[in-house]
Amino acid sequence: RRVHGVAEKIDNFLFSQLFQKQMFSIRGSKQIQHDMDLLFMIFSPFTSNPQNFLRKCYECSVLLNLDDDCLNEILKVIDEKYENNDKKNSVILEDVLLFFGIESLTKDEAKKIIKGSNYKAIQMITWINSEATVH
Repeated sequence: RRVHGVAEKIDNFLFSQLFQKQMFSIRGSKQIQHDMDLLFMIFSPFTSNPQNFLRKCYECSVLLNLDDDCLNEILKVIDEKYENNDKKNSVILEDVLLFFGIESLTKDEAKKIIKGSNYKAIQMITWINSEATVH
């Protein structure tokens, strides 16, 4: 029980202080995945599924490391839901998130993480444009 309590505090702290406040580059997203894997290893002696101890952090790292096509499709569903305030789109969004194993994040939390990870696409476009002007 103490281990679970410690993990819950770490999960809440990282979620509120890191995932909710940052925008992530491609390199940053990969580093988060690596760091989460190390953190899961710390808790692995206590459970066969350490990701469940740090659920929000795990789900954030999943969202951050989805490929851009997946992120863009999820963003389309999110944007349609918020534009139309449509219950049907809300259910579709929930289904899409569940498909990727996102169960504990709210739709708004997931949206914020995805929008933050969209920084990757902006960074890539900037890099491509800078390469094009060099050549």
